Amino acid sequence: MPTYGWLKATNLDGESVKSHMDTLGFPYTESEISSLSNKNELDALVAYVQVIGTAVTGAASVADKPRVRAPEVGNPLAGDPAAVVAGKALYVEHCAVCHGETGEGDIGPSLVDNIFLYQEGDLEDEDYYEMIYNGTEEGKVEAGRPMKGGMPEFMEAMTGNDIWSVITYIRSLQHNGKEGK
Repeated sequence: MPTYGWLKATNLDGESVKSHMDTLGFPYTESEISSLSNKNELDALVAYVQVIGTAVTGAASVADKPRVRAPEVGNPLAGDPAAVVAGKALYVEHCAVCHGETGEGDIGPSLVDNIFLYQEGDLEDEDYYEMIYNGTEEGKVEAGRPMKGGMPEFMEAMTGNDIWSVITYIRSLQHNGKEGK
């Protein structure tokens, strides 16, 4: 097994950790975040391994919650410049930590290529809506494509218009010449 020495050499950034924890719905206190100033990534890995399965108690899984279908009216904010601006702010707050600042992927998959749920070809805005609202869970299917899970649900963090705005922003990224990369 390798030594992973680089983990010890990389200090944690409290604001970055806070952003990740907010996105994943992981509980923390401000004092816990401030205590990270003298910690490194090896400390974080050890802490993570120690709390796997115990830090979030009583949380219902995506399977326990009813899945919501998107309204069948299409995206009411499609192409709206104000929705693009609002969607960008929401994307930066909730999505960029996993999908990257420009949607090209990071922890999560790219949103600007032509692969969606591990298959070539895009999906409808309504499918995006349902996955943002409900999250993804291994074994669930969207538009005939199986999910591998990993994306949290945003049903409590965003309103319906917020979700449509994020989708409008993602579409603006795709239409700015980034698809197919």
